Amino acid sequence: MDRERLPEDLVPLVRGFRICATCFEPYEFRLQGALSRQRCRCPDKVPEGPAWPGHDLNEHLHLCECCSMVVLRSGSRWSVWFCEACHQRVFELNESAGGSVIPVGRHSLMNGVGVAGREVSSAGDDELDAIAEAFLGDLMGVFGAQERLHAFAAARRREIAGELGFPSGEDIDLSVWLDSLSAAAARDSAAFGDAASFEELRRWFLIPRRAGGG
Repeated sequence: MDRERLPEDLVPLVRGFRICATCFEPYEFRLQGALSRQRCRCPDKVPEGPAWPGHDLNEHLHLCECCSMVVLRSGSRWSVWFCEACHQRVFELNESAGGSVIPVGRHSLMNGVGVAGREVSSAGDDELDAIAEAFLGDLMGVFGAQERLHAFAAARRREIAGELGFPSGEDIDLSVWLDSLSAAAARDSAAFGDAASFEELRRWFLIPRRAGGG
């Protein structure tokens, strides 16, 4: 495990996580200092538990949605989904596109979607309807982009798992995943490095995909 890229308080937690072989999201396989275990996206993998005090959601950590090599602290609605290097690339792509093409986190305001209070306070009834309709449209766009991002992360991790020789259908210890992927990126950054993953992410969002996923 690359401790230099991992927040110190997350080091002991990582060993209690695995990557689900179905959705390829991290989940806790043992209870670690909370009221319940962190769940992946599969509803039956880990039982649903009560809300954790001091958290917006029951999440200790999040794996970078682009490179999948960096574990991020999570649990807040404002938590970012990318490591520093990948976040910078996503920020620059969104800047060049003039909008939030790739979402950077959960909250709509993190993705440029919101309504200014002064805009609402000075609007008439017809204007309020138009503002609400535009906001709803933008919000649905963010939700769709978030699901597309999660689909990319799952597809990229599934591809990497196969190339690294992990058995299909078997959950992977998160610490083993991090060690294996970091070593692979050091050997062949063109295939496994964060820049390579970002290029795949860019293509996923910006290049039209043919019917059937080709």
